[in-house]
Amino acid sequence: MKRTLLISAICLSATTLFAGIPASDFDFMAAADSLKQSSDTSHFFMGRREILVTNGGKDIHFIRNRFYDDNEENQEQSKNPLHRFNSHWESFNFGIGGFGSGIASTSVDSKYDYIDVDPIRSFAFHWNISDISLSLTPQNRIGLVSGIGVTWDYYALSKKNVWLDKGDSLMHFDTVTYKRNKLRTCNMVVPLMLEFHPVNNSNLYVMAGVEANLRLGARTKHVTEDGVKNKHKSDFYMNPITCNMVVRAGYEDFGVYFSTALTPMFKDNKGPVVYPFSAGVSLNF
Repeated sequence: MKRTLLISAICLSATTLFAGIPASDFDFMAAADSLKQSSDTSHFFMGRREILVTNGGKDIHFIRNRFYDDNEENQEQSKNPLHRFNSHWESFNFGIGGFGSGIASTSVDSKYDYIDVDPIRSFAFHWNISDISLSLTPQNRIGLVSGIGVTWDYYALSKKNVWLDKGDSLMHFDTVTYKRNKLRTCNMVVPLMLEFHPVNNSNLYVMAGVEANLRLGARTKHVTEDGVKNKHKSDFYMNPITCNMVVRAGYEDFGVYFSTALTPMFKDNKGPVVYPFSAGVSLNF
């Protein structure tokens, strides 16, 4: 069990290290075919990579892209539209977040400035866990992508004397000035996106589509000047299901993204009309 955990940790760490090695520098598929014939070979899969562990765990081999290679037989298979598409949705994403007054807006209306956020201290972490994809063209240049992921968004409210709570009013103004005033949300995400590869046999990609968000939880955290912490969990009149528009682009294991809500964060007449957004970088796996 300990050896298995150690191998898994090494695999996770080494994936990023080996990400920059060009596929042409090593014949991955030839090595993989040879290794797979060995009876003591163990297989691990991480996104587009296949990891082979041999010799009792002493040797670890990485296959950069387990869906495509230069073999003529596999090239013929890749012409089948039902062959799995080489998507780039599985990833870790880190960026900044905030609220806008509408779709693709990055600033709130003046009448809702009490819930404006500090973008320097507001951030988003999105883990796109797994995907399923379908090639729509024989050359595998356009694909339909879906999957599942989890997002954590942290908003540092600019106003230090505002706190959120369910009641007659969502917003409450306190005489106490907080040192820190944060709102955190967690969502499950299911995307439906189109991915385009402008160049054949290249990991250059552009993606666009929508994401459905199911609210898993939300909470606020206040820290006074004296260091007293107060935490409160609630749905804060937030819409339980929302929808985002997302654009992603990048090359191989690195990319950028922008996400903007198509639906308001709070229920009608229960809170300010704001649309969350986030933008940042992604590490694909």
